Amino acid sequence: MKHLSFILLLFSATATAVAQQEITRRVSSQEESRLYIKGYLDYGIAMPNSFKGIPDVNTNTLLKNSLKGWGQGLKVGLGAGYIINDFINFGLDIDYYLSPKISSEKSIANSESKAVFDAQIIALTPNITFKAIQNVDFYPYSRVGVTIGLPFGMTNTVDNTVLVGGKKNFIQSVYNYKSGPAFGYLAALGVRKSLTPGFKLFAEIQANNLTIQPKTASLTSYQENGTDQLSTLTVAQKEIQFTDNVSNSNNPNQATQQIKTPFLISRICIQFGLTFRF
Repeated sequence: MKHLSFILLLFSATATAVAQQEITRRVSSQEESRLYIKGYLDYGIAMPNSFKGIPDVNTNTLLKNSLKGWGQGLKVGLGAGYIINDFINFGLDIDYYLSPKISSEKSIANSESKAVFDAQIIALTPNITFKAIQNVDFYPYSRVGVTIGLPFGMTNTVDNTVLVGGKKNFIQSVYNYKSGPAFGYLAALGVRKSLTPGFKLFAEIQANNLTIQPKTASLTSYQENGTDQLSTLTVAQKEIQFTDNVSNSNNPNQATQQIKTPFLISRICIQFGLTFRF
């Protein structure tokens, strides 16, 4: 009888301990936030099909391409995510491209041209992360998303130097390009490693793609040998409209039409960052 009482007491104590552990686990799980934030930095290399310069506005001939394509260089960002379960997370990334200026040039006969393109991009990317295995300390993952780019500050500064009668004539033209939202995608493979219960370090190989379609270009500055001559130009000389079908009206009071030419950002990068789970 004593042995039976001892067995029942031991069984009761064990059952109580297991139940208490399960309750603690459930409470802890419920209290642990499913939200996390992250910050990251990457360096990308532009693919051969990336935008590398604007054709000469007057002759529509290509300048000598820049060695650097749009999208090359650094990209920084912040993001947030929500953990659906052990294998799927939803997230949103906000990126800022720190792309270098794109310089292209040409030289023919007695003239030289150099164009410097500059622009800024903020990109929003809703994305889904798929964990490959269930492991809280270390796991590989894949990530895909749809990117919405917001380009701004797109300018192209063109310097033309023409030798006439032994004298150099210098003309500088500054064009301001306008575009609507750009669309593209993100695809990545990465690994994530826990540093503390809240912090994780991650690294990933990422591919970015964005197609930007300018709508208009306006000549905002036109100087000849240091003298402002913008007011002497017609609307057709100062305004460009990009369209699918060009209609040459030769009307000096209407914008000049040119065929749409998309600016493509295509890059491969290595990204490093930290996530923090509340």
